[in-house]
Amino acid sequence: MAAFFSVTLAISIVGLVLLLVVKRYEMTTGHVVMADLRPRLDRFFHRVLVLLERGVPAALYALAGRVLGAMRTRTKHALARAILLFEYYLEHTLHIVRQKSQARMHGEGPTSQFLQEVAAHKQKLLRRSPKNRAIFEE
Repeated sequence: MAAFFSVTLAISIVGLVLLLVVKRYEMTTGHVVMADLRPRLDRFFHRVLVLLERGVPAALYALAGRVLGAMRTRTKHALARAILLFEYYLEHTLHIVRQKSQARMHGEGPTSQFLQEVAAHKQKLLRRSPKNRAIFEE
């Protein structure tokens, strides 16, 4: 990095010294160096300057508009996909909850004798008054 800056400094110094020498020559002799080339160089550098001042910022502004538009579109699509994915998972969860909460039928056949006796005893206990419902083992 230091070498780059050193070389750049050296080139700048040589260029400035050369410019001072040419100007000194023109001032002492009255002869203008490359007089016929200067108007063309002036037009060329004017065009370059106009391009740098107006063309490049306009192109960058247009590019920024396209990039922002593309980012906005991609963000909308990503948000829409995220909402659809969230909706899918909610529906899936609802389906699982419905499956888990449905009453299951254990058997279609007749109830066993033991369960019938238990149900009858329970009905008998429920017919008693609330005071006498308690069963105490002695």
